[in-house]
Amino acid sequence: PIAPLTTTPDGVAKTLSTPGEAGHGALLNLLKSAWQFRDVPELRPVLVTVLKRLGDHTPVPMLRRLGTKQNKTTGLKNAELVSQLGPHLQRLVWEADWDAKLELVTKSDGGQALSEEELTLRGSTILADLLRESVDKYLADAELAQAADLAFVGTVSERRFATKLRRIGAKVSEGAGHTREKVST
Repeated sequence: PIAPLTTTPDGVAKTLSTPGEAGHGALLNLLKSAWQFRDVPELRPVLVTVLKRLGDHTPVPMLRRLGTKQNKTTGLKNAELVSQLGPHLQRLVWEADWDAKLELVTKSDGGQALSEEELTLRGSTILADLLRESVDKYLADAELAQAADLAFVGTVSERRFATKLRRIGAKVSEGAGHTREKVST
């Protein structure tokens, strides 16, 4: 097959080195054209398929556009679309959102910078929104809180006491196992 031709800004025709370059450009053009129809249910599968085909090569501005929120307290504008993308692309959207917030936090040109709290669970990143509910449920679980309290002691003497209790418990259960074997034989 003959390699496709493209024209450089100087007007010089050149052949594309790989068919993937032509395909990538076509996918980007299709993405640009299909974006305006993202709210049309019949055409949304086209956009989802193009995004999946682009995968890691999806432009960061598009990932950030997918991660745009309606406002700070509500969900994503394109939540239905993002939910159809699959875990890999969703992760790329979360990363693009995180990077955008990180740029605003580390902004050093004297403009309006965000506080570092934006990058915590109290922040407005997509990842924080996804994790916040699960973390709150985890913290509200009494059994988990009690187990966590046992793992993290306040003083060295408490740690030593807990270690001794565990060792005594292990020896008692080990000793009980040996006596059962002797009795059963």
